[in-house]
Amino acid sequence: MWGLTSLATLSDGSEIANPRWVKQFEKRLARMNRELSRKQRRSKNRARARQRLRRLHQRIAGRRQSYLHPITRALVERYDLLAFEKLNIRTMARSRLAKSILDAAWGEFIRQLIYKAEEAGKLAIAVNPCGTTQICSGCGEKVPKKLWQRSHQCPRCGLSLGRDHNSARGILRLGESLAAVSAEC
Repeated sequence: MWGLTSLATLSDGSEIANPRWVKQFEKRLARMNRELSRKQRRSKNRARARQRLRRLHQRIAGRRQSYLHPITRALVERYDLLAFEKLNIRTMARSRLAKSILDAAWGEFIRQLIYKAEEAGKLAIAVNPCGTTQICSGCGEKVPKKLWQRSHQCPRCGLSLGRDHNSARGILRLGESLAAVSAEC
C-alpha cells in the first residue's frame, strides 16, 4: 500500500519511512531558483546557475534512488510474491499532492521492485486498487470510510487495523488470487 506519510505499508503491518527528500532540500532549491531567475538571460552566469540547480536536482534524485535500492532488494529477498497497487501515478501527479507524490517516487519504487523480482525469479503483481481501502481484509465486508479516517473497524468480524495495513492485506490477497490464476494457465 503506497502512502505519503509512510512510503509503503506492508501486509505484516511494517511501514517503510518516507524521507521526503525535496522537503529536506526545499530552502536550497528555493534559493538556487531565485538566483537563477535574477541572472541575465543568455549569460554565462545564468548558465552556471542553471548547472548548479541541475546538480542539486540530480543529488536529490540520487539520494532517492540509493534509499530505494536496499529496500527493494530486501523486499525481494524476503517475499516470494510482491503485490502492489497499480496506480496511475501520472494522473495523480496532476493533483494538489503532486509534489509529495513525485517526491515519494512510487514509480521508481515499482520499477526497481519489478526488475529485481524478475532477476530473482519471484512474482511482482500489480493489483487493481479499486476498493482496496474499503473492503475488510478479514471477512471481505465492504466498510465505507472517508479519506480522513485512518483506522479500519469492521462491524461484521470486529477486525481493527490501521487503514493502510488493512488495505495492504487486501492487496496481498488479491495478488495471491491473481498469482493462482496465472499459475493455472
